Amino acid sequence: MVIHASDTLPAVPDRPVLDLLLGDVVRLRKTHPCGGDTWLVDRLGADIGLRCETCGRHVLIERATLERRLAGFVERGDPTITAALRGRPRYIGAIGSKKTHRDRVARLVKAGVDPSEIERVHAPIGLDLGAQTAEETALAILAQMVAVRHGKQGGPMPGPAAAA
Repeated sequence: MVIHASDTLPAVPDRPVLDLLLGDVVRLRKTHPCGGDTWLVDRLGADIGLRCETCGRHVLIERATLERRLAGFVERGDPTITAALRGRPRYIGAIGSKKTHRDRVARLVKAGVDPSEIERVHAPIGLDLGAQTAEETALAILAQMVAVRHGKQGGPMPGPAAAA
């Protein structure tokens, strides 16, 4: 059997796959009937789940269709934490202040992540050892990881206080 070039499938265009993350907020080229133009990505796969930020309507749209209708990103999601929560590791820690973590939690909840799952994220990361240097911060993070591994919170050793 001889195969000629005209018998082969057409070439697939060399365009990158649209990199979407849960929690992304996107703007589409056409305004929704409610007047809203921003959509929250709340489902990934062959079909992408979008929720209108103005009226709350939820739609599933084929990835290829979304790629054609996308005007741009308004805000990006939290890809690392979202992926970690799906993977069920023993420890998830996030660097940042308490305010940064509150903002992160709000974004994750808005993206449809279960609040009980978000509680698995240790933030700000590490035990409070009074760290002043990068090395001490690393030690605080490792100490928290060990404590979590053994089902503990971390803190002083139990027993009588040492004599002064």
